[in-house]
Amino acid sequence: MKTVILFFTSLFISSLCFAENTKAGIALNKPWKVEIYQFSKDKLQHSAWGISHYERNYFLAKKIAMLENVKIDEDVLFATTFLHDIGVFKPFAIDGAEHSKTAIDNIESILRPSGFPMEKINDVNVAIIFHMFDAEVSKNDIARIFHDADTLDFLGNIGIARILSITTRDDWATDLTTAIKTIDKFNNDLPKKLIFKSSKEIANKRVKEAALFIETLKAESKEGLAL
Repeated sequence: MKTVILFFTSLFISSLCFAENTKAGIALNKPWKVEIYQFSKDKLQHSAWGISHYERNYFLAKKIAMLENVKIDEDVLFATTFLHDIGVFKPFAIDGAEHSKTAIDNIESILRPSGFPMEKINDVNVAIIFHMFDAEVSKNDIARIFHDADTLDFLGNIGIARILSITTRDDWATDLTTAIKTIDKFNNDLPKKLIFKSSKEIANKRVKEAALFIETLKAESKEGLAL
């Protein structure tokens, strides 16, 4: 706890030196957002579920909310986006524990020192606990929006890039053949997990992208036997 507090204190002192936006253009218009973003950059980097994934989720959630005419709290969205996967990173990760649960068990120790408006933490917790594609459907609007955004990031060309990036590092992709099977399975299964009509329309385009990739790859590898 002391380490986390010291980390955020040092960030606060130097916050004026940071960029006004994230790399992808999300506004860092509050001091606590600067600190959470910097924390994510420093502590939560990964090829498949790191800072770039968080930025994509943010923009996808905003797009879905706009298309569905659903108003969402941007403070809640920002905190959820940049901290929803902390449960897969040390020192927060626990072997055998569901990473969403681990995340909400630790998130207060990260958000409170940053200056986040703590009256909103319950919505953050709900969005995080229901964010995975295999989670039950929540009644909370931002949780539903974020669930679809996170699921969509497993589809299409970006989904392919994410799964291939973890080849030999994860059960989803123990080798290239397993990685392609996971991509194909996601292509078939994940659109059914989506909640909103607009999400399903985005998924339809992404499914076609991934199907074309798999078809072409098989043609170039003796139907996958030479991968």
